Amino acid sequence: MSVAAIPEVRQEQESGNPVTDGILPIDKPTGMTSHDVVDVIRRLYGVRRVGHTGTLDPAASGLLLLMLGRATKAAPWLTAQEKTYLASIEFGSTSDSGDSEGRIAATPDATPPGRDELAALISQFVGTIALAVPDLSAVHTDGRRRYELARLGETPAPVQRDATIHELALLRYDPPVAEMRVRCSSGTYIRSLASALGSTAGCGAYLKGLTREQIGRCDLNSAFALKELNERSTLGEPLPQPRPLGDFLDLPGIDLSPSGEMAVRHGRPIVARDIVGVDLHVVTGDTVALRATDRRVIAIGQAMFNATQCPGSLPSSGESLFEYQRVLIG
Repeated sequence: MSVAAIPEVRQEQESGNPVTDGILPIDKPTGMTSHDVVDVIRRLYGVRRVGHTGTLDPAASGLLLLMLGRATKAAPWLTAQEKTYLASIEFGSTSDSGDSEGRIAATPDATPPGRDELAALISQFVGTIALAVPDLSAVHTDGRRRYELARLGETPAPVQRDATIHELALLRYDPPVAEMRVRCSSGTYIRSLASALGSTAGCGAYLKGLTREQIGRCDLNSAFALKELNERSTLGEPLPQPRPLGDFLDLPGIDLSPSGEMAVRHGRPIVARDIVGVDLHVVTGDTVALRATDRRVIAIGQAMFNATQCPGSLPSSGESLFEYQRVLIG
């Protein structure tokens, strides 16, 4: 990352103590809920505060980013990152849940689209589109989660949500099953996308399988398998430590001096003397991460200056240069 540097930045050494705050990328197997995975990590690491950055349904597999300890405070920014999926979609049938967990029914007299027809069809779904929120989802409707209403035999009122599909690529097509890569905004229901594709094709479709391949800058290849972690624990071997939040947080940064870190700890304003470096593309109003001398992210908020003002043109009057949104240290 390019940095507008101010001389004499002091780097503190790692303490070597076990890390209890940070991010664990996990490869979730099918058959488990995301909450099941959270419970396993709580047990293995002995950490109470564990969260994830986006649910995967039990039938889906792939990348879960688990936040441990104080890293849970960064959930809004981690959750908002775009995600990439490998989706298997079967045309010519529908599911009452939109995926393979529901009741599957063949669409009478339906013919799956040909490859050229399907390629033309999916191009219509790139961009910002409205997708139905599934009945079996955790979204609240009339004060209840939709899945709770559905399980009580009630039909939740139809709700749509905008989603941005950055990329929708047809990788393989062996009719009636298509394999697609979907890169999309956070909160996109891929089973709703599959249903919408089937409706537009006129033959119905459902999500047959799903693997999440990437969240923000982290991909599935860097994730730990739960089976491996359980085996290490059983054998008494050390578990991999959570990784630094900054490795996963896709925000520009401001580097602080030791006095800046003390200012964060005590909730004081960040002023010119506290800043030792700024990522070059930071502009006033940007959401940024404050980094301590050891590069740990210790706060998130808004920059109140431009990187072009560094190092010589920052206000020297004691004016606050950062607006706190979340402090990650105590």
